[in-house]
Amino acid sequence: MEHFESIVIHHSASPRSTTAEDIRSWHVDDNGWDDIGYHFVIEANGSVVIGRRLPKTGAHAPPNSGRIGICITGNNTTPNSRWNMRQIYSLVSLVRHLLAVFPWIKDGEKLFRHSELKDTKCPGLREEEWTSLYRACMDTEVLGRRPLGSDLDGAEDEGGHR
Repeated sequence: MEHFESIVIHHSASPRSTTAEDIRSWHVDDNGWDDIGYHFVIEANGSVVIGRRLPKTGAHAPPNSGRIGICITGNNTTPNSRWNMRQIYSLVSLVRHLLAVFPWIKDGEKLFRHSELKDTKCPGLREEEWTSLYRACMDTEVLGRRPLGSDLDGAEDEGGHR
C-alpha cells in the first residue's frame, strides 16, 4: 500500500466545464496511461469525483510516489475559467477529510500547489490566494474569521454568485 506523504493541488488548465471523464480520456486515450492521473477531480458543480483509486500511485507530480493528486477543473490564469465557490468549498472539505485520514500530512505541513514542485503556473493562484486557501485547509478556525475565497478574484459560480 502506498504511503502518502503529501497532497498536491492542480487546476485542469481548461474550461471550468471540463469533467473528470474528459480528463480521464486525455490521460488514457491521448497519453496512453492506464487511468486518470489524479486521485480526485472537483468539477464545476462542486462534485468530488474519485479518479485513480487510493492507494494507487498517481500520475500528476513526478516522482508521484507518496503524493495525493487533486485537480479542480478550470484555469485560474483565465478570468472566466477560475474556480468557483462550490469548487473551493469542496476542495477545503476534501483536503480536511484527507488530513484526518492521513494526519502526518498535516503535521508535516505537506499541502502543495503543483508549482511548488515543478516549474509551472499550476494551479494558477496568486500568493495571497494560495495563502488563504492553505490556511482554510490546514486551520479549522479560518472559516469562522473570514469568508472562504474572499481573496479569490472571480471566484463565483456560473450564475455570477460569490
